[in-house]
Amino acid sequence: MSTRLIGVTSDGISNALALGYFCASNFSADISGTLTEFRIKAVGACYVKAAIYADNGGDIGTRLWVQNTGQLMAEGWNAIAISPGLVIMSGTTYWLGFNYDTANKIYYLTGTATPVRFRFKSVDYTTIGCPSDASGTSTYGHIFSLQGWGTLPPVGRNNIMIF
Repeated sequence: MSTRLIGVTSDGISNALALGYFCASNFSADISGTLTEFRIKAVGACYVKAAIYADNGGDIGTRLWVQNTGQLMAEGWNAIAISPGLVIMSGTTYWLGFNYDTANKIYYLTGTATPVRFRFKSVDYTTIGCPSDASGTSTYGHIFSLQGWGTLPPVGRNNIMIF
């Protein structure tokens, strides 16, 4: 059974972002586990490339996973498989990022987040998608409707022998 391990807990509203931008929001993992799905809420049909990055003191750090082949999205929540799974730890901050081929198609939550929860950078969707180096991003307060779903670690057993 799949469980939300990281990301937003509400749906958000439609956005007004132009094409040609890599965008990422940071989240603290709610639960430790193995991510098997990157979920993104789309306003309508578009192609998305996705990535997960480590946090580097509030900035986007090392890329941990990427799907740089465009995945078709439909209206609503969509899942992109993370293979092999990516282990994350509760309380650790990660950046969930994406690039897309059609303007105004990804939901976000409005308002100014403190600390900054959204970074963006001009990046070509076709040739680059989600960059290996996402440094040099600009900041803004919105939070994208992104989630990571996966499996929980196995529950330990108490190995007691009864005689």
